[in-house]
Amino acid sequence: MAPTRRTNLSEFEKGQIIALHRRGDSNRKIAEVLGRSEASVRKFVSRYNQTGDIKPPSKAGRPRKLDERTKRPLVRKAKMNRRQQFRELRNEVCPEVSVRTVKRALREA
Repeated sequence: MAPTRRTNLSEFEKGQIIALHRRGDSNRKIAEVLGRSEASVRKFVSRYNQTGDIKPPSKAGRPRKLDERTKRPLVRKAKMNRRQQFRELRNEVCPEVSVRTVKRALREA
């Protein structure tokens, strides 16, 4: 049995899997060469054959209100005046989100 790792496949490994698969190698052989489990190789090859894309499917769930581009001015403004209330900060930078979202964004930054 091939040694296994519990990490995501890198872009390079995905390219190797595709190349070896197109060459006609079996999933088992590919797994042995890369040191990955046969199941992860089989799952990736199956998804690649269905979609033709190496990117994983998009995650389910609600999109975030604040993306990285929107967070930057919020963090910058908060660093300029650390005593500013969250409500005031929200009203100046992104009034469409809640105070709780502002707090969470600053905590994550």
